[in-house]
Amino acid sequence: MDFASELERSAALRTKVAAMERALVANPSDKGLRISLLSARKLADRAESDLMDAAAASQIDLCRYRLQKQSSGHYTATSLANSVISFQDVVTALYNFVENGAKSVARYSERIREQSALNVAYTFPGSMGVLFSVPNDRNLFNEGKIDGVMDGLDRLAAIHDVQDVRQVVREMGLNVVRTAYRWADHNWHSDYSVDVVWTHSNRIVKGGIFTRNQFLRMTTAIKSTSDEQIHKFTVVGTLVGMHVLSDTFSLATENGTTFSGRLSSSFDRREYKIPREYRAKIAEITTVNYATEMTSNRYELLSLSEV
Repeated sequence: MDFASELERSAALRTKVAAMERALVANPSDKGLRISLLSARKLADRAESDLMDAAAASQIDLCRYRLQKQSSGHYTATSLANSVISFQDVVTALYNFVENGAKSVARYSERIREQSALNVAYTFPGSMGVLFSVPNDRNLFNEGKIDGVMDGLDRLAAIHDVQDVRQVVREMGLNVVRTAYRWADHNWHSDYSVDVVWTHSNRIVKGGIFTRNQFLRMTTAIKSTSDEQIHKFTVVGTLVGMHVLSDTFSLATENGTTFSGRLSSSFDRREYKIPREYRAKIAEITTVNYATEMTSNRYELLSLSEV
């Protein structure tokens, strides 16, 4: 049984079913069309079963990635592409985690990219989706690596709050969480739920549905999570401004650098002369957001002492 020919036959029948479904929407009272559609669906299901047999004989694993739009409207090319690309990114990040452990940044070897790459077998209309193929010689199933990828997807979909995000980062690394955020964000904004099913050549099946509500919980929790790094240092400069009521300060150094920010909670709020030179102890606080990867800096004045 030839995989390529069965693939072509299955894709053609799925396209025919989709065309008949659209025609039935336009002519809902057409009984003949309804009967023909039922027959076409049976043929398409049989062809898909034959395709699975051909994939098994050819030692090819399959992944069905089906999008389910939660509202009326078209599947745009951009939203479909973003969903598929970000899914591939998640698979690669999780595969890299299974192989090399938790990582903070996305640095993949060529071998990791090749081993985790999903080949497009065909796209199918209706509830829009893609059938991916993976040559079995990559051993994603045989070595249990696809178990790690699927378990990782389930772990990510179970994120509800900031504590969950921090736990997943400890277990799987910040790179996986950031990549998952982009995947969830694309699908949430495109109004998609996603059905992912992996079929091994020996008919082992894994997968499940990732709902739009799960994507919303993931993105909300990850966006709300950030880390702070604190660096304390001492400089000598001229105090040019301080407002105790608003808890703000401004201090200029001889080299032209100005530090502005807030007074720390432990700062001694007594009377200081302005302008006057002081030795200032300052904390630089760097915040890194898990979702956007953007960093922001702010300064807090810890203490002032006369020079």
